[in-house]
Amino acid sequence: MRPLFEYNIERIRFMREIIKDHQSNYNRLFPFENKKILDVGCGGGILSESLCRLGGDVLAIDFCENSI
Repeated sequence: MRPLFEYNIERIRFMREIIKDHQSNYNRLFPFENKKILDVGCGGGILSESLCRLGGDVLAIDFCENSI
């Protein structure tokens, strides 16, 4: 599981940079605040949980019920 969590850190870092570059009122602590996010194919929800902790309003769905 360690590689998956390490990869997630990089995904979040990348998304934060994109938000920072395109948002005039960037909030470092909660960069996804007031953002509605749809995570399709969320699996266990590692990315969804991270986005939620950073202020995102996240809806996560996955085809495989056992993954959620």
